[in-house]
Amino acid sequence: MKLKIDYVIVPKNLSPAVIDSQVVRRFINSKMIIRKRQVNSLEDEKLSKFRTVKSGSSVYCRELLDFVKVYIWRLITRKKFRIYYDFRGIVSEESFLRNRSRVRRKFLSILERFAFNKADKVLCVSENMKNYLNNRFYVRSIYVEACKCDKSFLYLKPKENAKNKIIFCYLGSISKWQCFEKACLMYKQVESSNTEFRVFTGDQHKALSILEKYSLSNFFVASLSRAEVPSRLREADFGFLLRDDNIVNQTASPIKFAEYVCSGVIPIMTEFVGDYSSRYKDLVVITNDWSLTVDRLKSKLEEKKLYSELYSLGKSLVW
Repeated sequence: MKLKIDYVIVPKNLSPAVIDSQVVRRFINSKMIIRKRQVNSLEDEKLSKFRTVKSGSSVYCRELLDFVKVYIWRLITRKKFRIYYDFRGIVSEESFLRNRSRVRRKFLSILERFAFNKADKVLCVSENMKNYLNNRFYVRSIYVEACKCDKSFLYLKPKENAKNKIIFCYLGSISKWQCFEKACLMYKQVESSNTEFRVFTGDQHKALSILEKYSLSNFFVASLSRAEVPSRLREADFGFLLRDDNIVNQTASPIKFAEYVCSGVIPIMTEFVGDYSSRYKDLVVITNDWSLTVDRLKSKLEEKKLYSELYSLGKSLVW
C-alpha cells in the first residue's frame, strides 16, 4: 500500500541532505510547506503555503511540534483535512540520551502520546518501532516504511571485484552514538598491509585525532559531497554500522544501512540496528562482542551469491 500525501510539513531543523534524500525524493508528487528555504532542490512549483491546504487533503508531519501546530490550526479553521504523523525515532528517548533531562523526556513523551492518539494515520520506520508503539500506547494500524536512499546508490558489484586488499569504510559523523571509536578498535584487530580503512566524514579533524589515538596506520580520511558518495562507497568491501544496546537504536532505520547495501558494501553491525540485525543476519556481519577476524571476513567475501543478494535487497531500499 502506498499512502497518498498531498502536503508535507518540512521541519526547519533538517539538514539540506536529509531534506533532499528523505523528503523531496520520497514525496515526489507532494507539495512542500516550509518555514525557511533550507535546500535549493525544492523547486518553486513544489512549494506551498499552509493556508492553501484544502479540506479532503492529507498533511504529513514528522516533527512533534509541527504536528501540534497543524492539529490546532485544523481546529481553529474547521477544515476537514487528514493529518499523518511519522515516528522517525523515539524523540523522548533520544532527548534523554543526549541531555539526561527527565523533565524534557516526560514533556516529549506527552507529545508523542498526543500525536499517536490524534493522528489520522501513524507511520514509522521499522517493525520494531511499530511493536514498541503498540505496546507503549495501544494497538492501532501503523504504516511501516524504512529509510531509503536515492537510486543513484544502487549498484550490482561484480564478483571479480574481490581483491587482495580488504577495504573498510565508515560513513557519517563522529558523534558518540555512531560508535566510531569502537569501529577503530575493531579495524585495529584486522589491520595489516592488505587492509585499508576509509573514513568519509565532515568531522575530519576529530576523526584523525581518534585514528591516531588508536595507532592506526592504513587509513584515509575525506569529506565528500553527496554526489561523490555512491561511487566512493562502491570501492569498499565492508562498512561499519555499530550501535549500542538501547531502545532508540533497536527501533531505528539508519539510512547508512541502505547506502551500504545498495553500493554492494557488506555492513558490519551489532545486534541492535533496528529490524536489520535479525532480519538480515545471514547477509551482514554481526558482532556480539566487538570483535573481528580476517578469516571470518574472507569467508563472507567468498560467498557465491553475496553481491546479487545485496543488490536484490538494495532494490527495495531506494525511493
